[in-house]
Parts: sequence; C-alpha cells; structure tokens
Amino acid sequence: MRKVLFADQLRGVAALLVVLSHLFNVYPFAPALVSATVAGPVVAAPNVWITSLVTQSWINFGPFGVGLFFLVSGFVVPFSLRRHGRAGFLLARGLRIYPTYWAALGVGCLFVVASGRYWDRPLPFGWPGVIANATLTHTVVHRPSIDLVNWTLVVELHFYLLAALARPWLLRCSLLPMAAVVAAALALIGVQALGWIGRPSFLELVAMSLPYMLIGTAFHYHFLGVLRTLPFATVVLALGGAFSGLYAFSAATAHSWIEWASYAYALLAFGLAYGARGRVPDVGVLRWLSRISYPLYAVHVLVGFTLMTWLTAGPWGLSFAGASAVAFVAVLLLAWLLHVVVERWSIAAGARLARTPAAAPVYPGVPALAQPLARGPASPRS
Repeated sequence: MRKVLFADQLRGVAALLVVLSHLFNVYPFAPALVSATVAGPVVAAPNVWITSLVTQSWINFGPFGVGLFFLVSGFVVPFSLRRHGRAGFLLARGLRIYPTYWAALGVGCLFVVASGRYWDRPLPFGWPGVIANATLTHTVVHRPSIDLVNWTLVVELHFYLLAALARPWLLRCSLLPMAAVVAAALALIGVQALGWIGRPSFLELVAMSLPYMLIGTAFHYHFLGVLRTLPFATVVLALGGAFSGLYAFSAATAHSWIEWASYAYALLAFGLAYGARGRVPDVGVLRWLSRISYPLYAVHVLVGFTLMTWLTAGPWGLSFAGASAVAFVAVLLLAWLLHVVVERWSIAAGARLARTPAAAPVYPGVPALAQPLARGPASPRS
C-alpha cells in the first residue's frame, strides 16, 4: 500500500546509511577498534572521496540510520500487535530477531576466527561471550558486543516487551503508555541530575531510546486518524523532550551534539517522508534493500571489517577504495543469502505459529475508515 510504502523504503535507506558509516567512517578513523574487533593488524586507511562524503561535521550517518530504524519500528510494530495476542506477538518478534541474528553472528564469527588464524592473533571473544551475544543478554552479564551493532537489537527487545505489556492501551490508541514513559524519563533525569547514577548503564540507553521509538507510534496514531495534528505535535514534542533530557544527563552517552542532532535529523527525515506518504515512488533498489536490511545490518561489521583488513594488508594489497568496494558488494550478497535462506523462513514461521485465531473485527477508538488498516493485512512488512 502506497501510504505505508514510505516506512518500508526508509528501512532500506537506514540500513545503507549504517553500512556506509561503518565501512567509510569507523573503519578509517578507528583502526584500533577495528583491529580489536576482527583480530587483525591496525590498518591506516587513506581519506578517499566517499570517506569525506560520509564523514561530515554536522551529521553522523550511523546514529541517523539507527534513528530511522527506531522510528520505523515504532510505527510498524502496532500493526503486528493487532494481529497477535501478547504471547503470539512476543513469539513472532523473537522469531523475527533471533534466527537471522544467530546466522549473521555465526558467519561473522567464522570470518573473525579465520582472521585471527591468518594474522596469528588471539580472538577477541570466547564461548561465554558468543553465547551472551547470541542470546542478546551480553549487556546484562557485562560482556562486550562482538559485532558493535547488537545493542540496538537489545533496545528493540525492550520495546517489544513494553509494547506487549501496553497492548490493550496501544490497540485503543491511548496516550497512557506514552505519558507513563515520559513520566519515567523525567524521574530518571532527576535521579541522573542528582548524581545518583555514577557509572554508565545500558538501562539508561534503553530508557533514552524508548521515548524516541514511541514517536514512531505517535505517527501510527496520526496515520490511523485517531490523533489530530495539534495533539500529535504535542506528543512528539513531549517524547522528543524526554529523549533529549535523558541523552543530556545519561552517563551511557558521549553527550555528542552531532549524535543527538543526527537523531533529530532522522526524525525530520521520517516526518518529511510521512508527509509525502501518498506520493512516495516504489523504488526497486530501496525495496530490495528493505528486504535484506536486517541481515545486512547484522552481518556487515564483522564480515566487512575482516575483508577490508585482509584485502588491504594481506596478500592482495588492494587500495582502501578497492577493498571497501569488494567488501560492500560481499556484505550485500551475503545479506541477501541470509534473507533467502533464514529470514524469510523465520518470518513465515513466526506468522504461522503466533497467529491469533480470532482477532476482534473492530478496534475501539479507531475511526471506521481506518479499521481495515488497523486489522493489518495491508500494513508494511514488520
């Protein structure tokens, strides 16, 4: 459906931006981090034109892409909530996240193991770390992230739990869950301002992200016609203020204005795309990127960094531009393969196993014209 096509296309844009940020920003400017991540040597990368394009003083494409992912998730998850009960929703979401991530993490770890053996360097992880990362409990047991990106998946899981708990209110398009999250954010800001939280906490990062993701849910309410423009703008401002306040006081962030601004730019881009939702063209490349966006996001760091290090510092001796081009194409093809072999099966399995036998035909508070959309058959892929 063209009116929700914008959300699907933005998912592809977000994935592309994150990949470009890691390959052409993090790789050349954080060589020590790359070396530690892939068990390879420290490689100095030159400043090529695409590096200059991706690296700007006013925006960071990594947080910009993550912000788009979070907003799209907040927008589309209520569609899934309407198709399933609480348990079914969590089962479908779990099958959406874990099998594809296990496959991507497994492939990435194989690349790192091969890298460590080739360069004769110790692996940056052991079996406890792999298990903690695979279960996405590494933040709880204080294990480092293996692939540098799975922190967003942990945030997603917390958002799914919040959505499941608040399902009755979200189905009625109630503002109560948003008000509760804003109130909790204000309380946490007060605790942080008083200095009662002394060290970085991942829960702070989750608490900061939840109001931001709920902005996408506010767009969902407006899309269904339940939330009019003025109260919609008020809700967005309140949630954005909660996010900004938590970002400013959180010990878990670098307090970088560029990173914060990048999330703001993502909200602006999402709003513009939403405003043009009935006129968004169906771009084949973006549709394809959207389909492979999750496996691409999950696999690109370990595979891309390993390939770039081996192709530049190894026997091939390629230039940074040539190695990055090969790595970029390789992660795209690998993501497509994971999508075909694993992701499509896991999505279908989740839809089949978690299906609600008899969904209510009418949703309180949703206008009659929006009821077909609320039931979800024409909703964007979630």
